[in-house]
Amino acid sequence: MVEAARTFPSPDMPDRLAKALGIETYTLFEMSATPKEALRLLRQDILSEIEQLVVK
Repeated sequence: MVEAARTFPSPDMPDRLAKALGIETYTLFEMSATPKEALRLLRQDILSEIEQLVVK
C-alpha cells in the first residue's frame, strides 16, 4: 500500500504509472507554481483536445 506509506514503490512504478496515464515520467514529479497555474494548464489542454476533435 504505497498510498498509505506502508511500502516503498518499486523503481519501475513511476514509469508504469506515467505510461498508464499517457504522460512522461518526469511530469509526475513536477510541481506547478500555483494551483491556479495548474488549472490554467489543464484548461489549455482541454481546449486543445476539443479543438483537435472539432477540426477532424
